[in-house]
Amino acid sequence: ACRFTVCCFVCVIGVIASPGTITQHNHAKLRAVYPYDGRLFFHGHVCRTCLFEKPARSKHCRVCDRCVHRFDHHCVWVNGCVGAGNLPLFLGYLLSLTAAASCMAAVMVVALHRAAVLSGLVQEGSLRGLHGEMPSLPITDIVQLLFLSFPRLVFTLGFLIIISVLLGGFTAFHLYLLLVNRTANEWHLARG
Repeated sequence: ACRFTVCCFVCVIGVIASPGTITQHNHAKLRAVYPYDGRLFFHGHVCRTCLFEKPARSKHCRVCDRCVHRFDHHCVWVNGCVGAGNLPLFLGYLLSLTAAASCMAAVMVVALHRAAVLSGLVQEGSLRGLHGEMPSLPITDIVQLLFLSFPRLVFTLGFLIIISVLLGGFTAFHLYLLLVNRTANEWHLARG
């Protein structure tokens, strides 16, 4: 319950927090934050929508219709942009989601084991066959037997493992980008 509360809290704060919207009031200050590199960001580029010179590492989001300081990406999970203002919250959200999915997968393993023990499928660390024998089965047969006996639990466990791996990879990618001081937008632009 605590992990779920943390996930929800970080998500709500991430949605509410400004990604670093560039306005006429903060434009001059944000132009001085990052230097123009001459490769990805050039001095003198004007946003055609907002009609002011784009600070380095900023981008106009077509979905939100605003320029975002240190734009990373537009995220459908938080229904908004991820930028300098809310990137730490977004990373916290990813970390908490990954931890929650991994913990749920671990809980599902325990639940599956207990269900197998209570049903008599597992006894004293051994797996019973369909006819009561105690064979030494390969892992594929064990998974098949568990799936036939507890399809919902096995399907849920498989789903949670897949989600954990995908979220873990996405989180690792964003942590890598943080370590090399790049945004997803800059990584994408640099790849061509």
